[in-house]
Amino acid sequence: MIRTIPPGTQYPQICRACITYQGNTYQSPDFKGSPWSLSADIIVQGQTVGKVTICYTAQVAKAD
Repeated sequence: MIRTIPPGTQYPQICRACITYQGNTYQSPDFKGSPWSLSADIIVQGQTVGKVTICYTAQVAKAD
């Protein structure tokens, strides 16, 4: 499942993903945090049970 996230981004070749869910972590093989990241909590029935984070490994041009 983690491999399906980067192809859905604007720059899949430099995108890495990480999902934490109920204490388990699933991530791209070479995932590490970067200043160019987005994350969102996974919320189930009002409880935060995890987080999805995507990072670019390099800075990209700002969108118009």
